[in-house]
Amino acid sequence: MEEVFLHRPAREVREMKRRRFLSSFFLIILAFLGGQGMFPRVHGQLTGTVCIADPFSTSCPSTPLAISALNGTQLQIAVNIDGSDSINGFDIFVKADPSILTSVEVNLTDSVLGPSIFAVAKCTGNTGYGCTTGQNGPGTIRVAAVALGFITTAPTTGRLFSIIFNVTSTTPSVVVGFQTGCSGTSTSSNYCVTVVNGYTLNKETVQESTGAPGDFSIIADLCCPAIGLNARVFGQIRIQSLNGFFGSMSLSFTISPLKRQGPIALPYITGTVLLLPDTSTTMLFELETSAFTPPGNYTVTVTGKAGLVFRTGETSIVVISNSTSPPNPPPTPILPGTPGMDLGFNGLDNIDQRLAGTGSYNNTQFSHEPPDQALCVGGRFIIEAVNTVIQIFDKNGISLTPATPLTQFFGLPPEVVPGPPRVLNDIVSDPRCYYDRQTGRFFLTVLQIDVAGSGRPLGRAHLEIAVSKTPDPRDRWHLYSIDVTDDGNNGTQNHLGCPCFGDQPLIGADSNGFYISTNEFSLYPPGAFYNGAQIYAMSKRALANGILPTIVHIDTGSIPTPPRDAAMGALCSSIQPATTPAGDNYASSFGGTEYFLSSLDFNGTVDNRLAVWALTNTRSLAKASPTVYLSLQIIPSELYGLPNPLAQKDGPAPLATSLTEPLALIDSNDDRMNQVVYSNGLLWSAVNTDITREDVDTVGIAYFSISPRMTSPNSVSGTIFNQGYIAPQGESVIFPSIGVTSDGNAVIVFTLVGPNYYPSAAYAILTTHGTDGIHVAALGSAPEDGFSAYPETGGNGIARWGDYSAAVGDNAGQVWIATEYIPSTSRTTFANWGTYVGKITPSD
Repeated sequence: MEEVFLHRPAREVREMKRRRFLSSFFLIILAFLGGQGMFPRVHGQLTGTVCIADPFSTSCPSTPLAISALNGTQLQIAVNIDGSDSINGFDIFVKADPSILTSVEVNLTDSVLGPSIFAVAKCTGNTGYGCTTGQNGPGTIRVAAVALGFITTAPTTGRLFSIIFNVTSTTPSVVVGFQTGCSGTSTSSNYCVTVVNGYTLNKETVQESTGAPGDFSIIADLCCPAIGLNARVFGQIRIQSLNGFFGSMSLSFTISPLKRQGPIALPYITGTVLLLPDTSTTMLFELETSAFTPPGNYTVTVTGKAGLVFRTGETSIVVISNSTSPPNPPPTPILPGTPGMDLGFNGLDNIDQRLAGTGSYNNTQFSHEPPDQALCVGGRFIIEAVNTVIQIFDKNGISLTPATPLTQFFGLPPEVVPGPPRVLNDIVSDPRCYYDRQTGRFFLTVLQIDVAGSGRPLGRAHLEIAVSKTPDPRDRWHLYSIDVTDDGNNGTQNHLGCPCFGDQPLIGADSNGFYISTNEFSLYPPGAFYNGAQIYAMSKRALANGILPTIVHIDTGSIPTPPRDAAMGALCSSIQPATTPAGDNYASSFGGTEYFLSSLDFNGTVDNRLAVWALTNTRSLAKASPTVYLSLQIIPSELYGLPNPLAQKDGPAPLATSLTEPLALIDSNDDRMNQVVYSNGLLWSAVNTDITREDVDTVGIAYFSISPRMTSPNSVSGTIFNQGYIAPQGESVIFPSIGVTSDGNAVIVFTLVGPNYYPSAAYAILTTHGTDGIHVAALGSAPEDGFSAYPETGGNGIARWGDYSAAVGDNAGQVWIATEYIPSTSRTTFANWGTYVGKITPSD
């Protein structure tokens, strides 16, 4: 069975089911638990405690459990044992006020006595079996059990059994304890608690519960104060137990004013909430708008109901509409010929990706969409990487190595072991590649997330870095791993909503440092919390020499955004570090400077601003304690806006046909900043943008060249040197990357797709005067027909594409390009994407 893996901008992550192993070893003990008083009073070596505890614990609290429950709710308690001798049986009477609590169920599941238990008595009140005259009655529960062929290991701590009560009184506090008046027990008084090891009584102490009037509070908070149309945001609900409140509740949502097509709020996970004494719990909820939601101010009220008690929490949000129209530039012509193109060949495709791997990595690859393409060129070599394989070519396009899984390359477990048993392993995604001409080394990065176990499918997240040990990437590589979980453990920062992962790592370099920028999202639930872009700066020479240097971690989520955006709770994202082409000069002011760019369409509408960032004193990255300075400036730009999914040319689509689904649209993702290049004193980059002509939406490219300037170590400025659009009439161009040569010539690569074009590899040559038009480097042969589009395989009718292309200038005045397209080669069952690599010699 071929397996598929869908990559999303905020990645959806695979769930891992825990495997439970039961011991096959049983110790045979010939013992049977009878009635009270039949055991000799012999004490064990240890003294344990039998207690009333909350239903999620398996030990005894340091102080007696305070219980407050409300009429109409259910109360669940556990009877636990803590620090006892080895045991194989017990006989315990629990008491409660029958005017307040009515017992519903006794449960021996997960008892410390093991899986094979013989229940001698289960008596609630006077109902059930094993009831004892004079000691059972209203409000009393007797539970007696013996392990069959099993004995616990000392010291024994765990669950004995649990009880569920109905709360039938308005009394706010309840007490659950143990019956008294028994003889021959294993307690130091006459509590009806007996715990045994064979025929030996284990001396225990008893800890009963206490009661106190209780209540609870609800605080609701949305991630941001504003939302656009056709959007979704997350919020948090914090429910706090007050004065020992203990019970379950249901949650409901109302939004005022109530309007037709108004926002909708709903819980992220449905079901009741169980609140333990003196604790709090946090729940997620979603708020959604449609294209027709009326703009304005709305109040979201969250109501928690526990029995007859209601408590509420409120938060507010502003729904805004897009009042600025998307750009409508003159159409860019699609021209015949491939000027400047000296070489082109098919790169990695879905078959290479799916079937890569040798030895234990054979047949262990998922089918992936989208490819997330990386490209770097240096010396005699070309390296291409996609989700999730890597391959090395020479500069004639001849393969020098087989396609190798990135898991195999980094020495990580295979993606999936088909089994049996079938095992899913670490997630690896988002490759990026860079050739550094100063050190003569290749740098490769990927996102990695552990498979955890221990009740959660995912563990810690890392940035995996590989640096070639020589200029020949076929030789060995240095491998490094940086923990980016940011939950305060393992030396990481402690951020809200974490454990987290660093989505879509972006890389850059100057003369001193190597830089990685990520978008930090929570792992639980995946992508529900966003903490802003994270920048990691480190010495590139140390990495090249086999040393993991001091990592400077900058949390840009703590850096204020412009006031109008800050009012909406906006955080910066996709802050793209710059690379410099071979043979060009790095920025050197104020001890070395690394530049970054980011777009500022926080609300998913239309914007006309860019952020220019600078990190100075980068030569200090070689020190044990670096001192660097980050600054930014917002500059005006041409308009760009959130693009829509786009249509493709109709044609043969066997997967869609087999699933009886219509031909997919293609995802244009969003208008985040793409690859940034610093060359001849200019920063070059581009974004996807919505293009609207006569109410017809297509997707185009807004490109920019920006002149940055440092006025102090803490102050960067920038001005637009040149900007423009690539936007054909009736067709779309998506996922641009700009490659620049050391003499300032630039080529922009992208995918061309639309009603008259299958997804094709295309490019344009950029000059100071703009571009002459679009050139098709490799014509697509069929529609995109991959699994990511179809509901039966996890899609929604929109096929994933991109998420990025790649372009890089070399020291010979040429630009190497790589982008996704649909080749005429064979396909797998679930995907038909391919990539195209070309070499272009641009000229003015």
